[in-house]
Amino acid sequence: MSEMPTEFNVRIYGLFIHEGSLLVSDELLQGKPFTKLPGGGLEFGESPIECLHREADEEMGAKITVGAPFYTTDEYIQSYFRPWQQVICMYFNCQFQDVERIKVSEQKMDFDYSLTKNQESFRWVKLKDLKAETFTFLSDQTAINKLVATF
Repeated sequence: MSEMPTEFNVRIYGLFIHEGSLLVSDELLQGKPFTKLPGGGLEFGESPIECLHREADEEMGAKITVGAPFYTTDEYIQSYFRPWQQVICMYFNCQFQDVERIKVSEQKMDFDYSLTKNQESFRWVKLKDLKAETFTFLSDQTAINKLVATF
């Protein structure tokens, strides 16, 4: 039996919608591919909004505008990568200040598999084509189901 989580891991994600599509992130981490929403871990001493700005800058080199909160996890989620952690996720509506600067791919999981390093690739998915099961993490699946229900 695995041990119960003893730490919290707070994750902050952006819902970037542009011209009827949602930006998704394909990542290759420790050799495992997964699909998630753009964002990352909240660092001690920063606000969720500051986290989104930092993550957008680090991952996409982008300036963003953060809008209203969209969803916060409302169930227990154990970390996929760190079983000793409970994950709490917050999702915000966001917009790019200059969407044309974002490097996106037309291809899912657009990685160079000859490299052993972690990789990330962004792509647009039409809102009408969104499916929760495409996303690896339970919290993203829930957020996507809520998003689809609003359209």
